[in-house]
Parts: sequence; structure tokens; C-alpha cells
Amino acid sequence: MPVSRWYYPTKCTFWTPNIAAIERHVDISSTSPLVWALRLTRLAWLIATIPIHVALVLVHFYYPKLDLPLSLTGKDRPSWTLQQRIFYPLVGRFVWAIAGTGGSPGDFTPKGERAIPLSSVLTQWVSVKWGAEKLRVWVEDVEPWTGEEAGSWFRSEVVDPRGEVNPVKVPCFWWEPHRHGGGARKAREGEKIVLYLVGGGYISGSPVEGTRCYDISRESGLRVVAANYRKATSDGRGYPASLQDALTAYMHLVIHLGYENIILAGDSAGAGLANTLLFYLCITLATSPNPPPNLILPTGLMLYSPWCDLTLSTVLPPRPKYADDFLNMTMIFYASNMYTVNLLRRPTDSKTLGMGDAFEGSPWDLGRAHPFFSPALDKARPLIELVNKVYEARNLSLKFLVISGGAELFAPEIRSFVGNLEAAKSKSRSGGGIRVEWFEVEDELHVFMMAPRWVSPNVERMMKKVVEFLGN
Repeated sequence: MPVSRWYYPTKCTFWTPNIAAIERHVDISSTSPLVWALRLTRLAWLIATIPIHVALVLVHFYYPKLDLPLSLTGKDRPSWTLQQRIFYPLVGRFVWAIAGTGGSPGDFTPKGERAIPLSSVLTQWVSVKWGAEKLRVWVEDVEPWTGEEAGSWFRSEVVDPRGEVNPVKVPCFWWEPHRHGGGARKAREGEKIVLYLVGGGYISGSPVEGTRCYDISRESGLRVVAANYRKATSDGRGYPASLQDALTAYMHLVIHLGYENIILAGDSAGAGLANTLLFYLCITLATSPNPPPNLILPTGLMLYSPWCDLTLSTVLPPRPKYADDFLNMTMIFYASNMYTVNLLRRPTDSKTLGMGDAFEGSPWDLGRAHPFFSPALDKARPLIELVNKVYEARNLSLKFLVISGGAELFAPEIRSFVGNLEAAKSKSRSGGGIRVEWFEVEDELHVFMMAPRWVSPNVERMMKKVVEFLGN
């Protein structure tokens, strides 16, 4: 694929200098010495400018009327605390230095797909309040289903027509409060569980990075299981690999362990995958001539800053009001292309895949414009309405909790996605169907829920909404 398809220049500033004329000719889809040299050069600049950044933040914070000589990130974010003004721009510049140069995203994810690194254990101990409950954490390998029953779950949308991407064993991490007493993982009567799908642009990320799953389990008291689905680091790991893995984990919870109250959750790309899994399950029930008799629908979705438009039409051209976000266009271009590379390179006639009449075209026809990948687009509304009808027909409610930042790059597409949900909800004819809670926090950035609580007071406030949502 041409290099230009993987590169979008980041705006050149004092803090993030670049030479687009040179960088656009660097093959950032490789792990060449040149890419690493570019990363190290950017990191060196980031480190060298930290004292300047901190000094300017302090001066502007305590003497806001001074006219500073350099553009100060966060200058127009009066709601930011001192910690946010120091911490957020540094994170964004680190992302620019590392992820903004492409390369192999696996370099920044734990090498073993089932490893629980020491850093994860230490993070739990240093991030919790004194006296907070500790958690059991372990990993199990979930084998993909085979045979006739698997065939009713694995339909055309999740099957690679070339036969090159197939279901595999999926590492699933478990978080469990000690109050559960350990032992059997089978569902207790009426027990609710969270199936978490980690973010990282579909190309990187591990469930044991950060505190997201720890926080949800500890604060809510629920078990959390996170499927470490395959990341799109090569053609053989692009779509539909992630959906196959998410479906394998979901089937395990339903069929093997007997859970009937499952909340799908995720951040960024993981939240997008949660949407895709929901859509797939509803299509299966609505259009399959022989839907699985034991298929249980999720009871809710909890989404942190969901990526809702892989066509990138809602983020282009970049707008200055979202310039403070951690995300940059090069990493988004790279991730979108890597995840959908099989769709881009292998168009297939949808008539051979039998999608039914719920909406026009299949993922293999529409590519990134398909609702599986871009539910923020207007053309996704028929599928979201189908989801609403599937739940209404069974007199079930589907609760959505969406938490996003008002200053994040994905803010416009998240607003469009929520608008599509609300439009489907308005057509409900009974007490069932879609129910939406959406909190867009002013001046917050992408997946701010992963920030330490001492950095942003909004994390604590929104975590209370999470606990309330999971408790209902």
C-alpha cells in the first residue's frame, strides 16, 4: 500500500516540530531504523522541552494576564486544573513522538498476549485509595467453538470469505473482588458481568494496561472479563479477527458459564468493537433462518470515547478546537488502514454473503463506511433501528452509557452516534428498546477516564455515573 495512505502530517508547532516534506516519504508502516530514529528524535525533543513547558504552565496559571511568547497548550481551557495543564499536553506529545510515527504497535504492548506484567500489579497498588478492596486477577484461554452449534453463531459477517482469518484461542483476563470468594466462575443466579474490550486503535493495547478494568470491578463490585482480542498488526490479524475473538469470549460467558446479564464495555476502538458485537448479534437474531437458540443479548453498553467513524470523514479537516487532544491524524490514519486492510484489498460480492434486507451491503462491500465500523454516519441509522426493534420485540431494554470529552478529536462523531441512538429510541413503541445516558464533559480529552484521579476531578465524578449505571 502506498506510504501516502498511512501518513497525515501533524501541525508543526514549537512543541511538535515536523518536516512533512521529509516525513511523508518515511515508510511508517515498517519498523525500519529510520522510523526508530524519528521516534528517538521526537522523544529527545519532548524531554528537552519539559522544563519550558512546566515553567510556562506555572507562569500562566498564577499570572494569567501575562502575554506569553509561545503558544501554550491548554491556554484556552480555563476549566483545566494545574495538573491537567501539565500532564495532558505531555501525554499528547508522547503519543505524537511514538504512535505518530506508525511502526509496529506491538512494540508498546506486553509481549505475551496472556501476560500480567509487574507494572500492572504495581499500578493497582499505587492507584487505589488507602484501604480499598484488592482484586484477584487471572487469565484463561478460551477455545473457539467448532461444529454445528458454532455455525449458527458464526455467520457471514464474521467469516473471512478468503478463509485466511479464522477463530483462534482467546486470552481472557478476569478481575474479581475478594468478596466473591473465588472458586467457580459460573454465573450465580442473576449475576451481572462486564465484558471489556480494550482500546488502542485496534492495533495495540492490553486489558492489563492502566487501571480501567481494576477501577470498574473494584468500584462496582462486579466481575470483569476482558478479551485480549487480536490486534491488527498484519493482514491475518485485521478484521474480522477482532470480532471473531469478541464473539468467542461472549459465547463462552453465555454457553459455558451461563451468564444472562452481560454489559459490553470498552474504550475508544474497544468501544467501537463493543458496538460491532452488538450489531452482529442483533443481525443474527433478526435475519438468520436458524438463529442460535441459546443466544442471549447484552443488557447494556458502557462506552468511553467510542471510535465511531473509521472513514475519518468527521475528523477531517482537523479543527483547532480539538488540537489539544492526545490523538493525532497520522496514528488514526494508520490504525484505520491496518484494521480494515482486508476490506480494502479484498472486495467481495455481498450477494454471496447473504446479509438480508436489514440494510444495504455487507462489510465486504461498504468497507469502512459500513455501520460495523462507522455507526456515526447517517447510513448506520437503519441498522441501529433494527437493534431497537430486536430488543422491543423481546420486551427488553438496552441501556447505553456514553462518556466522552468535549475537546477530544472524536467529539463530533460521538455526537452523531448518540444522535443516531436517540433517533432510533424516538421510534420505540413500547417500554423496551434503546435507552441512552450520555455525558460529554467540557474541555476533557479522549478517554479521559484513564487519567489518574489526582490529575482530573472529572474521573471521580464520572466513575460515580459508571457505578450507578452498572448497579441498575
